[in-house]
Amino acid sequence: KTVRGNSLSGLAEDGESVKVKEGYYNCHPVLRNDIAVYKYAGNSNPLIKIVKGVPGDRFALEQAPLRQDYAGQAENGWYIRLNGERLANSKGEPYRLMERRLSVLALYEKDYQGVIPAGAFLLLGNQAAGSLDSTQFGLVSRDDIVGKIK
Repeated sequence: KTVRGNSLSGLAEDGESVKVKEGYYNCHPVLRNDIAVYKYAGNSNPLIKIVKGVPGDRFALEQAPLRQDYAGQAENGWYIRLNGERLANSKGEPYRLMERRLSVLALYEKDYQGVIPAGAFLLLGNQAAGSLDSTQFGLVSRDDIVGKIK
């Protein structure tokens, strides 16, 4: 398959060819830090994301210090904590969500008391500011993870 987009920049680049092991998870567990292929509803092309959280993991949202945006305005941000640690991308940059990207994960944090339920996974891109990932579509069902990138 050919990577389209830059959400995994640093791990898989736009236009790069990758090998997909379709059906891999039919006989293997989904593990933290796997690069998984996710069947995203309403999209004919699957998404490639990093498995950051697995069932039983504890997650929380932590308010980040205010910082200036490009227009010089102060903006709030939130970090994602997983099992007590701040989540970071492959470059070590913490994921920092702006207020508008917070609502879906905040709902899951409340509904599941901060624990990823059985059969659900937290999938993120490699962009510290976020991408089309669990920060927008929520936790992902095991049934929608269709393969692994080799």
